[in-house]
Amino acid sequence: MQIHLNNNNEKLKIKIELLRICMISTGMQLGLDHPKTLKYSQELDVVLNDYHRIKPKQYFIVFSLYNKSYTEQFRSH
Repeated sequence: MQIHLNNNNEKLKIKIELLRICMISTGMQLGLDHPKTLKYSQELDVVLNDYHRIKPKQYFIVFSLYNKSYTEQFRSH
């Protein structure tokens, strides 16, 4: 299964959900140790790693911007 999406958080969430559904469905039909199920599991691992690699950066940017404005507010007084 190939899904080509941007590394946008919402699109990654959709891709994660689709791969999860495919993995579970395939696992129930063909077995958890079937190569197709394992392939979906591995694809899901990659996408989850991408998602978690991007997610903390966004929080850090928001925190940095907030912290900067907070610090500048006190410097001006």
